Amino acid sequence: MTTESSTEIRAWDFNNRLPLALKLFFLPPLAFFVIFLMNHEFELTLFLASLFVFIVFFLFFGYLFSHELVEINSSTLEHSHHLLGVTYKKRKYPLGHIHNLRVYPSMSKPSFFDPQGPFSEQLRLHMLGGSVVFDYGPLYGSIQMFKGMPEKEALKCVAQMTELLNEY
Repeated sequence: MTTESSTEIRAWDFNNRLPLALKLFFLPPLAFFVIFLMNHEFELTLFLASLFVFIVFFLFFGYLFSHELVEINSSTLEHSHHLLGVTYKKRKYPLGHIHNLRVYPSMSKPSFFDPQGPFSEQLRLHMLGGSVVFDYGPLYGSIQMFKGMPEKEALKCVAQMTELLNEY
């Protein structure tokens, strides 16, 4: 989970914890969509609709299969997302502006609206919390990382990050 190098950079990596069966659930509609496009002639409205559906599926794919990386060095905290080796949404936060690093409380108490089925616990955990949060900047806007991380693992990450932030 944590790595350390000679340049004093510590990193935390978190992969999406949704079950593989839920991740692969989007493939049959995508296959239907591709077959549908192959069997119809080119029309502008069909092209625009297909482009919209493709973008939605790509964003959904990115959400399901991306992972987050947080690196802390002597001056900044870097938070980035990775998908298939490509880095996106990379943000740098100066350490002097980071306050109140904490674990967002897990709200996984059962309710009437909870998902039911074989993966309900993982899905509930992913949707409702268990992430690491810190306040940033003069107005203390909250930044959320590692959404869906189990609470015990998040507590361990926060303890390690707080220790490192106190060193700098």
